[in-house]
Amino acid sequence: MRAIVLGGAGGMGQGVARDLIKQQQVENVILADLYPDPERLSAKLRDSDKTNLVKMDVNDHAAMVDTFKEIDVVINCAGPFYKTAVPVAKASVEAKKDYIDICDDYEGTEILFNSEIDQMAKDAGITVLTGMGSDPGTNNVLVKWYADRLDSVDEIYLYWVVSIAELAGAAWDHSLHMTLGKIPQYIDGKLVYVEGGTEAVAEQFLEPLGTCHVRYVGHPQPLTLPRYIKGVKNVIIKGALIPLWVDELIKEQKNTGLLGTETLDIKGTKITPYD
Repeated sequence: MRAIVLGGAGGMGQGVARDLIKQQQVENVILADLYPDPERLSAKLRDSDKTNLVKMDVNDHAAMVDTFKEIDVVINCAGPFYKTAVPVAKASVEAKKDYIDICDDYEGTEILFNSEIDQMAKDAGITVLTGMGSDPGTNNVLVKWYADRLDSVDEIYLYWVVSIAELAGAAWDHSLHMTLGKIPQYIDGKLVYVEGGTEAVAEQFLEPLGTCHVRYVGHPQPLTLPRYIKGVKNVIIKGALIPLWVDELIKEQKNTGLLGTETLDIKGTKITPYD
């Protein structure tokens, strides 16, 4: 089997690739990245005879389709996924290759479920599997496992905490983006949109985390879990960046317009505050 990992030189992509090269049936793992510097790779991947590193831009549809036709499965680890999930999935479906990603932005998931991509995949006889990271991903599987063992499920609360020390590049972009504007939550049996980064609650996590303040974030589970867990009334997802001052700083940046996405003219120079 030949696999291609987009974002292959990034942290998530390399983690996936290291697992893939351990599998006997995997013959080749293409690490595709916008910045294909071999020095970014771990020694294990750099020295493996199963891997090769190539340059790929997710905005180049034709190049992706041509490359995907030569492999067996497309694995998208190139964030931020509100920018990349749809174009990569569309190219994969056009090439008639199975697709999997770790998309954690609700916009991409919403389009994958509700656009022509879904029917195209069915017509091509391939699978599009989205949101298979940790959140969403592992916790979705845990929720379904427990739900299948209960008579009924009324409420699902997904709370998580991430240290700012773990964030860079696309992960930091996502961490800001998930708090902007109206984001989905499933409340009282309905999909509603609430202001991101609001409704902070103090929750007790295992030590050494202790008490953390989690807030509404824009992840896909309010869109997906009610499809598979019938009768659920609430699917709430909240997260926190630690230390606490990080989320407080993001809140202040939002309130002062520093995370605005509209282009402004500042003394003849066009700028977008978010960028």
